[in-house]
Amino acid sequence: MRRLGALLLVLLGCGGPHKQVARPGTAAGDRVACERGELRACVDLGLRYIEGERQGVAQDPIAARALFERACDGGVLPGCHALGVLYQQAIGVAPNHARARDLYYRACRGGHLLGCVSLGGIDELLERPDRALLLYQRACAGGEELGCQAACRLGDARGCELAAP
Repeated sequence: MRRLGALLLVLLGCGGPHKQVARPGTAAGDRVACERGELRACVDLGLRYIEGERQGVAQDPIAARALFERACDGGVLPGCHALGVLYQQAIGVAPNHARARDLYYRACRGGHLLGCVSLGGIDELLERPDRALLLYQRACAGGEELGCQAACRLGDARGCELAAP
């Protein structure tokens, strides 16, 4: 009987010192989930490292890059997109637009619509508006508001129709 009482105390959290539980949706929760191999949590934790203190962690773009690479290598397309943003904007890495473009292409090809919008943005910078418009239209057709806005900006009537005011 005494053993059962002690077991209940431990299970209920009343049995002495214990670890704080990492809640989902927190930096600690994302860290635990990422370490368990939940690669979407690695992306979320990387985004926290980009934001820094507002997200409960010190700003660390190097750690963010490693987390995005891990997620992207594991096939998590938002990780590829986020890594592309780091390379395009030179956040914690040397600027590398070719690498950013490759990462955006991978994300877009896999169906991550923000990857299509970002890839279109690079095509616009390279003065390829026809190609950019096709990418924006693809994102817009998939329901990505930023794709509709970008398509509208390039004169696409359907994009303008679907873009929120």
